[in-house]
Amino acid sequence: MDSALPSLSGINGIELASMDWLSLHHRVKQKERKEFLRSLDIREGDRVLDLGCGPGFWVDLLADIVGKSGAIVGIDIDEPILNYARETVQARRVGFDIEFRNMSFESIDATIGEFDVVFFANCICYVDDPGNFLRGATERARAGGRVIGRNWDGAVFILNPIPERILARMQLALLEVFDVHQPKGKYFDHYFGRKLPGLFTRQGFREISVKTDVFERYGPADEDLTRYIENVGSWMETSVSEVWSQEDRSEWLRYFDPDDEKYICKEDDFYFCMTETAVTGYV
Repeated sequence: MDSALPSLSGINGIELASMDWLSLHHRVKQKERKEFLRSLDIREGDRVLDLGCGPGFWVDLLADIVGKSGAIVGIDIDEPILNYARETVQARRVGFDIEFRNMSFESIDATIGEFDVVFFANCICYVDDPGNFLRGATERARAGGRVIGRNWDGAVFILNPIPERILARMQLALLEVFDVHQPKGKYFDHYFGRKLPGLFTRQGFREISVKTDVFERYGPADEDLTRYIENVGSWMETSVSEVWSQEDRSEWLRYFDPDDEKYICKEDDFYFCMTETAVTGYV
């Protein structure tokens, strides 16, 4: 196993939020993310708010849609990551109305104004009061506008050729960790995708649509996907350290070690599948 794998934790130890992880994650899923945004009927000239924007990867994709006649504001609490967004996305998109602000997406400053589209992806799973978060997001959407939320659901995670029994044991261990052993004051819901439709329904939007994207890759993995899978395997192993023995954890890591005969990423029968659910609510 590559001992140089970077930490996946972001500011304040937030799971799966480091700059290295967010960059890798985006590269692996960029094609599907572009297709998803194109399916939303976001229009040229729209004003869009990206909550929990991170390094601005979604902002960059949105800029291709709203164009120079539109406007995008991204907010996040991680100032170093926002600086990256300013130095890359904002600097490259000369002539576009793009702004990044250091602000909590859990308590959005009303002075930020109203938007045609309020968007958030893979951030509501860190919020201990999702209902309050969604109400705040809705308040920033103009009458007739939309709120669009998206999040992964960790229960749908297939990796072949890891034996089904071992992968199922890992899923049960992760469920126990995030349900029972989660550190106090460090909220993280690895299974939030399934909860988005109900959350939007309770908010009372006049119309709701739901779309679940399936991410699939097969055959020997390319460089980015290999790195992604190795990082995920390492993160899972670390996450279950309180409920799995060292022997079980070492056995698990063999599937992600390029020097081990059980390594999966370069096998012809390699297959990876996961899902992300998106919900659109019309104000």
